[in-house]
Parts: sequence; C-alpha cells; structure tokens
Amino acid sequence: MEDLEITLPCGFVTKFKEINLMMDMDKFPCPVCKTHFVKTDQCMNMTRNKLVMNKAKMLMDQKSLFESIKNLKVFEDDPKFYIDESFDEIKNQIDLRREEIKLMFNEKVDIYYDDLLKTIDKQKELKLNKFNDKMEKIKSFENDTNNLIIYDDIEIDTKLKLIDYYSKIIKYVTNLAETTVVDLTEASLQFKPLDVDLDIQNVFGKINWQEETKIISVNDQKKTDQEETTFQLVINNFSNFLHARNMVILSKPCIVNNFEWKIQANLVEHENDDTTLGFFLRCDPLISSNVWSVNANVELSI
Repeated sequence: MEDLEITLPCGFVTKFKEINLMMDMDKFPCPVCKTHFVKTDQCMNMTRNKLVMNKAKMLMDQKSLFESIKNLKVFEDDPKFYIDESFDEIKNQIDLRREEIKLMFNEKVDIYYDDLLKTIDKQKELKLNKFNDKMEKIKSFENDTNNLIIYDDIEIDTKLKLIDYYSKIIKYVTNLAETTVVDLTEASLQFKPLDVDLDIQNVFGKINWQEETKIISVNDQKKTDQEETTFQLVINNFSNFLHARNMVILSKPCIVNNFEWKIQANLVEHENDDTTLGFFLRCDPLISSNVWSVNANVELSI
C-alpha cells in the first residue's frame, strides 16, 4: 500500500507513503516540486487514484480472506475440541463455586451442629444438678419416713391427723421419686428436622449470556456525568434463550450520571406453568456504598 503510485492533479506521480501522513489535512504541499499545495479531496477523487487505491484494498482484503480461511482450517479438523476449550473457563468457575458452596455450607452446618451439641450438654448438666437436688430431698424424707411413730396413748383424732399427715408426706416423696426417675430417663429436648426448600440458584449463581449491546446516543459514552442515553440489548439466539430456564442475559454497562446501568432479560415462570419474558433495568453505583438512591425516568421497549 505504501508503494502505490499516486498521480497528483499537477501531473506529477508520487508514492502513497509520501502523502499518507497528510491525508487528514484539507491540502498538503506537493511532495515532488514543493512549490504549490494539492487539495486532498481533488487528489483522492481522481479516477486513476480511485482505481489504484480500490484495487490495492481489494487485494489486501483478498489476502486477509485467505489468511482467515487458512486459520479456519486449523479448527476444521476438531471443532469440538475448541468448543470445549472455549467453555472450560466457565466450567472451571462453576466447579470452583461448587467447592466453595460445599465448604461454606459444611462450615455453617458444623457450626450449627456444634451449637446444638452445646445445648444438649447444657441441658444434661442442668438435669444432673436437678437430679442431685431431688435426691438430697428424697434422702432427707426417707430418713423421716423411716421414723414415723404413732403413739398409742394419744387421742384418736390426733392419730387420724398424724396418719393423714404422714400419708401426704409418703405420697409426696413417692411422687417425687417417680418423677425424678422419669426426668432422669427421658430427654427434655426434641429434635425436629425442618423441610428446607433451599434456593440453590440464588446461592450458587447463574450463567449469564453475553449478548450484543448497541449504544444509540449523541452523548459521549466516555463521560460518567452525562444525564441521558439510549442503549439496546440484542438477543441474537432468542430461540435458544427460550429453552434456558436458568439463564439471565445482561447488556454491557452504560454509564449515566455516575451510575452503571444494564438491561437484564430472563424468563419468568408462573404457578400455572406459563412462562413470560421479563426485562428490567438494573442500576449500580460506580462507588461502593450501603446508602444510596436514584430517581430516573426510564422508557423500556421491545
């Protein structure tokens, strides 16, 4: 390309490399005689120059095509290998996440398990202390009940009252002994497993499709303080998306007023087995903060 011969409007011929760096200017000094200026548009719109440039570009494109086909043939022999390779990274990420979830879940289960055992040990200690207290009372009453005396020379009414009093003591101690045995041999705690509907999708994570995002705006996307913009999420393989129940599609982020905005699309399943398409606008601040709010006027359309 650099060695192409370009004909100047003044009739002289020069190499393209001599004028290439000056093509952005409206005019440039003649590289041959250097006595006058050449208008860039006039020079490049000359029929011969168009022919030379277009032919050179076509040959370059042709060469690029041959290189692309040559590179493609490398993949032709074993396309499955390269497909597998392209998904290996996300598979590795999923495998790592699985192990992380296992470790995290096992750790939480072990901590909770230890807490339950501590509760049991505490109750066992309390029960033992309670048993020892009751045994002291029972032993004290046992000595008293072994020495129950009703003298013959007292009045009958007094004897009846003593018998009634002693009977109550005997019943009380008997009941105390029996309940002590029950309390000692029966567990005061009960374990009740709960039916857990673990939302593994929210815990584990989702696979997001990388789809095309088109920015349609007169604003400068490099600026973070612009006030408005328009952007699109393009789902290229919508038929595949319809069969993906756990997929979430996100657009590339668009920065407006120092907030990161994304379009999210996913399938929403209802109780009657109907499925609808949901699409939303997500907003995240560029600076991490636990307290923030934003008011925005948004128009979503399909």
